[in-house]
Amino acid sequence: MKPIWLMAHTSFRELIRERFVWIIAIMALSVVVLSLLLGEMTFDEGERILADVGLLASEISTMALALFLGSFVLARELERQTCLLILSKPVSRLQFLLGKWVGIAALLIALVLVMDLTLNILIGHFPGALLIVSLSILVKALILLSWALFAANFSRPILALLSGFCLSILGHWLGDLEFFAQKSRSAFMAEAVKGLRWIIPNFDLFNWKDHFHLVHPPELRDIIGMGLHGLAWIFILLAAAGFLFRRKDLV
Repeated sequence: MKPIWLMAHTSFRELIRERFVWIIAIMALSVVVLSLLLGEMTFDEGERILADVGLLASEISTMALALFLGSFVLARELERQTCLLILSKPVSRLQFLLGKWVGIAALLIALVLVMDLTLNILIGHFPGALLIVSLSILVKALILLSWALFAANFSRPILALLSGFCLSILGHWLGDLEFFAQKSRSAFMAEAVKGLRWIIPNFDLFNWKDHFHLVHPPELRDIIGMGLHGLAWIFILLAAAGFLFRRKDLV
């Protein structure tokens, strides 16, 4: 475990020095502040607008960082040849990959916590439901990070990035696809959608940004179901990424 934590610590320190990370974080925080000004222009919807816009900014920035960093981290290490130097030491390829994942995950956790704290301060109180929604955003981003690392093992970084974007869209559309399949009364469409549920994460389970969920937090069984669904996909994708990375030609 020690090599993984050392890799994670080094990766985190490298990432917080990257300008684009700070640009994305500052842009997200700027959107939250602007939403506060927009909320002041309404009579009684200020808190709702602030929460909706703030959580949307948190989700977009976190998912963007997860997909971009996950897609390009391996290619950058190979281009700089730093991974060969690290792997020449008593560090396995799986430990290298997991260390990178943990380092990026720590950055995503820090961003989500900062966004959540900023929203709570601007709202003026600390609704517990806001933290639960932020947690759902984080788990979704970690799934996309795991996918990006998996896809980057057999495709170019830009293709891994685009595939993660497509995965996010399909994951959010599974409920709508199932509805249209039922309306079409096509047995083929119904079976196709059922098959997609086995190969695509169901991001509808994480879609708690609605104001209703801020007033009435999700039930415990929904939170547990979301967590187990997310952990299962993270484990599957990281296992597949590790399998491919162990067989990847690094030279």
